[in-house]
Amino acid sequence: RFPVELWTRIFSHACTDDGDTGRALSLVSRYIRRASAPHKLQSVLITSVPQMLAFTKVLEHTEPPLRRLPCL
Repeated sequence: RFPVELWTRIFSHACTDDGDTGRALSLVSRYIRRASAPHKLQSVLITSVPQMLAFTKVLEHTEPPLRRLPCL
């Protein structure tokens, strides 16, 4: 396996879009899902009230250390 420290650096650069990359990484494998979890919500695009309400539910079900939102 590729060291998780290197994956973390890759994910921090890859997850700077509207959130698509973070969601896609969650589907690759359990290993990649766990390794990319801290970056999944690194950058999020919300364009409507329904999206905002849905995102609120996502945050409610996300562990507190993983709720970092540097780019909303």
